[in-house]
Amino acid sequence: MTTNPAPPEITYPYEVPIKAMGLAHDNFEKTIVGIVSRHVPDLDAGAVTTRPSLNGKYISVTVTIMAGSRAQLEAIYLDLKACGQVLMTL
Repeated sequence: MTTNPAPPEITYPYEVPIKAMGLAHDNFEKTIVGIVSRHVPDLDAGAVTTRPSLNGKYISVTVTIMAGSRAQLEAIYLDLKACGQVLMTL
């Protein structure tokens, strides 16, 4: 029988991409950046990338941050999930 090793501990600060997906409309990116900025006030403008779906109906917004703690990441994801515009997070 093979056992899987325990995952390595994450050492903070840690660069992590946060991705949120939703319907493509003009303010989706601004909404996501606003949510993340509440938890990462010094967010760099180059940290945000967007990608539309093939048919243009959906959009993904990725914000790469330097996370200071697991609690910070959890708070960001909780706020994203609470946003009615966000359909999925990664």
